Amino acid sequence: MACTVYTPHSTPALLVDKLRNEGADVQIVGKNWNEANEVAVERAQRPGCWFVHPYEHPSIWRGHSTLVDELHRQLAAPPAAVILSVGGGGLANGVIEGLERVGWSDVPVVAMETEGADCFSKALEAGKPVVLSGITSLAKSLGALQVSDRLLEWSRRRPVLSGVVTDRQAVDACARLAADHRLLVEPACGVTPDMLLHWQTLTAA
Repeated sequence: MACTVYTPHSTPALLVDKLRNEGADVQIVGKNWNEANEVAVERAQRPGCWFVHPYEHPSIWRGHSTLVDELHRQLAAPPAAVILSVGGGGLANGVIEGLERVGWSDVPVVAMETEGADCFSKALEAGKPVVLSGITSLAKSLGALQVSDRLLEWSRRRPVLSGVVTDRQAVDACARLAADHRLLVEPACGVTPDMLLHWQTLTAA
């Protein structure tokens, strides 16, 4: 099936090459993800096209929720918390959906971001959706200007915490993960192990 992926100019060339090697037609448009998404939505109106949103769709959430099904099978007791990276909120929505499904409603979700890509943290502070003026963080994969409304809804109903770190902290955590465990991840993933390496100020939703 033909697949066209719209991605902004901020996307690293390595990731673009990986998409193209998988057979996707990659169109690089806009300064950030939101601008690329606008083009994708417009062009998906053509006959025979189907638009797949990367984080704002129940099917995406359902897929992510199966991570919790695996945890539920493997763990003898509920975890103390689930720590994850948040950009637009698709992964967080799915994990929370899974936690609710298996009866782990009291397990906190800690949503980690970097300064300059912290749309969820800003929304929690404001008590409503906030649109960032731009993405200034190195963690481009977390570069959504606005978090999912669904995640804000969850934060009002169950324990969801927000943690924000600097780019330097995220990169240092990447280096530590590589040194200790031989795992090489990008800064968008480094925000999560940084939570375990340093005490962070968490804001209860």
